[in-house]
Amino acid sequence: MSDSISKTEQFFNIIVLALGVLMVLAAFLPISTYGRYYEDVSYIKGFSYLLFLTPFFAIGPAIAALYKKLSNEGIWYAVVGLIGLFLTVFAIIAGNNLLTSFVEFNSNGAYVNPHPGLGAVTLFIGYFLIAFIGYIFITNNKKRKTPQIKDTNKSNITDKKSLLDEMANRVALCKRCELSKTRTNPVFGDGNINAEVMFVGEAPGKDEDLQGNPFVGRAGKLFNEIFKDIGLKRDDVYIANCLKCRPPSNRDPKPEELIACFDYLKEQIKIIKPKVIGTLGRYSTYQLTSQKGALGTLRGRVFSYGSIKVVPLYHPAYLLRNPNAIDIFTNDLKMIKELAEK
Repeated sequence: MSDSISKTEQFFNIIVLALGVLMVLAAFLPISTYGRYYEDVSYIKGFSYLLFLTPFFAIGPAIAALYKKLSNEGIWYAVVGLIGLFLTVFAIIAGNNLLTSFVEFNSNGAYVNPHPGLGAVTLFIGYFLIAFIGYIFITNNKKRKTPQIKDTNKSNITDKKSLLDEMANRVALCKRCELSKTRTNPVFGDGNINAEVMFVGEAPGKDEDLQGNPFVGRAGKLFNEIFKDIGLKRDDVYIANCLKCRPPSNRDPKPEELIACFDYLKEQIKIIKPKVIGTLGRYSTYQLTSQKGALGTLRGRVFSYGSIKVVPLYHPAYLLRNPNAIDIFTNDLKMIKELAEK
């Protein structure tokens, strides 16, 4: 979790502080210039009306409170807004008339009242306090730490599940590329959300498109059988694809489709937090390792995606066409299992 507040929170905090300072200045100027004579009555009237309107800038914090939906910060903004409006009303009542509290008019011009009145003093003190509180709030909030979620297995599963469910809903509505028009079902991902091993394929096939789950066709069944041979279960891992929608006629993914869908894959990886990722085929290998070499020269080697180890593998569909590669694939799976157990 971040130790600092967001840019949006900083923006609203600074706005509140700035408005507080402006309000202090607006209340202080008549006091500092008392006894002066102004022939230009419109000038001093305009200034006085501006002073009268200044407290209503407290509406700004109220809007901020709505934006924050009355979180801890939002409640503070709402309180500041209410204080501002209360001081405005109190100043008007206490001074009888805010304008005449500051200014005396005669037929020739206007004098700034040498006794600004209780209204001006109230505004000055009140908005000074608001500005000061705003400053304290900002400096303290920069040091604030967001409460950590308890690192228990149950809370971890609940948190990950809610994040993945929300993301799956977005994928179901996604129209970032043309594949959304031809798919039957989006294929989001499936498996153990706390898995230490994650596999990333290229794109859903016909069976996956119909059922909405990854690797459920012939290639997926072969994948499951090999899992059993090395002591793994499908429920032990998490499986996803670079593309969440099937390309027509199982054609290769287009670059713009891979780009459009890559954010979803990155987000899945961030939520799952696997120790090792097995990339199934050249497209997922390139996306996570940026290696464009032949898969035969890349498979079985260890690369990195951030702090996560990445091991390229043949795609299970390739094994159906080339059964001799099954032993190589099995050995690579064993290596992934060993890396996850370290």
